[in-house]
Amino acid sequence: MFSEPTINDFLDNVKWHLAKAADRAGRAVASTQGLLASKGGLNSGRAIIMIFDAVRTEFDAAIDTVFGELKRTINRTHLNRGDLRQAAVSCLENFAIEMKALTNADQYRSLAAQAVDERLTAMDRHLAFAIRQFDTGFIDPSEPERPNVNNSINIGTMTGSAIQHGSPGATQSIQFNLKIDEARSALAAFESAMQTVQLSRSQSDEVIARCSYALPVHRLAATDRRRSANKGAGAPPLSIQAIISAYSSGWTGGALEAVMVADGRAGAAAWGVA
Repeated sequence: MFSEPTINDFLDNVKWHLAKAADRAGRAVASTQGLLASKGGLNSGRAIIMIFDAVRTEFDAAIDTVFGELKRTINRTHLNRGDLRQAAVSCLENFAIEMKALTNADQYRSLAAQAVDERLTAMDRHLAFAIRQFDTGFIDPSEPERPNVNNSINIGTMTGSAIQHGSPGATQSIQFNLKIDEARSALAAFESAMQTVQLSRSQSDEVIARCSYALPVHRLAATDRRRSANKGAGAPPLSIQAIISAYSSGWTGGALEAVMVADGRAGAAAWGVA
């Protein structure tokens, strides 16, 4: 452990659990209301029962979760037990107010005030009972799941760096604006180099294969005069004009590998295109 936890760290964990419970309760209430509305029972005694049941399911589970988090923190830190207990109770009391609001109690009081008030009082009694049971040691809550850490990184600009990701659902995106005029000049230089350089047949094939793989432009026309003069047979060589035409037409996928040759040795430089 590199730093001592504080009570604020504990509160962050508790609030994370309670926020998840409140979100689940809200979605459960919305689903219940939709079902009731579809059957014309939104303003009925059954609606009161079903909505309160949906809220109580998450309310009761959240209380157990908070006490489980309290138990874990007491056992693994040197923080004051009384301060931790008071912080947990305060969070639960605020949580109870939030959950009561989800029941739409004011809306249903005009329909059955006694039934609504009884259910609201039952929530307060259950919370008080759970606090007392924890204080006396009569309940031994299980430690809940650990709060997730948001480890997403937003990168504004990055040059010459590698990106690796392995998380489910992780994505990467790159945007590149190609200037056609500059691309024409660069590709003309590339074509000229390919016509004059002395490459072996295997080196030439590798260059063509790399460029063909990087650009999914099918059946490119043959313009590599050096290769045709070398009596090369087989797949059509890369067409520089076809590449320029493809870019001019708005094609923006893949990567173009421009192979620059010097002193009889081939080196590769990549142009990335999102």
